[in-house]
Amino acid sequence: MASASRDAPRSVDWRTTLWAMVAVQILMTAGQSMVQPLLPLFLKDELGLAPGRDVELWAGIIAGSHFLTMAIFSPLWGTLADRHGRRIMCIRSSAAVGIFSLLTILVTNQYQLLAVRLTMGVFSGFAATAIALVGSVAPKEKLGYALGLLGAGQTVGVVFGPLLGGVISSYFGYRFAFLSTGLVSLAACLVTATMVREDFAPPTRAARAARSRLLRGLVAMARSPGLPAMFVVLALSRLTIGGLGPVTSLYVGQFGLAAALVPTVAGLAFSVVGVGQGITAPWLGRLGDRRGYKPVLLATLAGTALFILPQAWVTSAWQFLALRFVQGLFVGGVQPAAYAIIGRLAPPGQQSAAYGLAFSATAMGLFVGPILSGIVGATFGLRPVFVYTALLVAADAAWVAVGVPKVGGTDREQPHEVPSEDA
Repeated sequence: MASASRDAPRSVDWRTTLWAMVAVQILMTAGQSMVQPLLPLFLKDELGLAPGRDVELWAGIIAGSHFLTMAIFSPLWGTLADRHGRRIMCIRSSAAVGIFSLLTILVTNQYQLLAVRLTMGVFSGFAATAIALVGSVAPKEKLGYALGLLGAGQTVGVVFGPLLGGVISSYFGYRFAFLSTGLVSLAACLVTATMVREDFAPPTRAARAARSRLLRGLVAMARSPGLPAMFVVLALSRLTIGGLGPVTSLYVGQFGLAAALVPTVAGLAFSVVGVGQGITAPWLGRLGDRRGYKPVLLATLAGTALFILPQAWVTSAWQFLALRFVQGLFVGGVQPAAYAIIGRLAPPGQQSAAYGLAFSATAMGLFVGPILSGIVGATFGLRPVFVYTALLVAADAAWVAVGVPKVGGTDREQPHEVPSEDA
């Protein structure tokens, strides 16, 4: 549908829609990442969970919960977007996230918080819909530029959101930070409704027939050399790196900081990873184009493991922040290289379906990872979580080394020809 829409005559200025969506992406990403470092502290300080086993376990469950329902319901919203348009789905998602973020203000125990987060996940999926919307309105020759700007907006949100959330909660409290998240998401909804335009054409009979061939496409992907292995790689990378989220804020609290500073430093611990990613991601992407994606993926996973491991023995917040920043420099190359490999390995004409399965693998990793980290932290303490995570990332790198063929750059082992833009 994206290509069909791009080839059709336009009655709207695609640049206006693109810049509006970049602004919306910044608002949505910043709003959601504002609360990421705060949820474990909210469980401990506001909801009264005992430090130790209860906080670590519930922090993992809460952090991963909405990714479970998001993974389950994302295919439904994708189908509805294809039938009724992406703009309306962006409005729906941003409005729902805003409303459920506001409901977080009212929770009084961990069970209510879990219910809110699970329900929020049902209506989530903004990022994937935003990509589809921008991809449908941008001209083919400008698609890379458009998606690059959208990705830059996401990076800006990831960098500033956690820090802003930490500062707000330090001065005004956690519930005011949740209020801010809800209002920012509703502002994104308003911008989408008033400034974003889409030339949407309902799917043709041929397009509907193509979707009926989905099962055959899934079988072809299962038989594609290296592609199932890459889904495992992507899920495991998100399980491990994303699994550190719920313990990071609690870990910062062990460095002897003043209580009022803990949320701010916890937010900074998330932000510095985003800064590192933003610095290296474009360069590592171009390096993969020239030298091959598998070496880049191997190197970035190995570097990530190398700089997660010593975080288990840091004694100050500044040591922790420095290692987190360097970790981000390597993390910046993991996902671009992984998605590039998946695009190369996917059977011709099945790239979109392959990316859809990759998104589901990512969501499941982000669901399982925080829960496993919470269990390890509750059982053995917070420092062993970093050792366990580093070992799993190293295992992920080993899996890439033995299970994934070389693709990209000057590599010759490419199971499938890369389809052209017109395919």
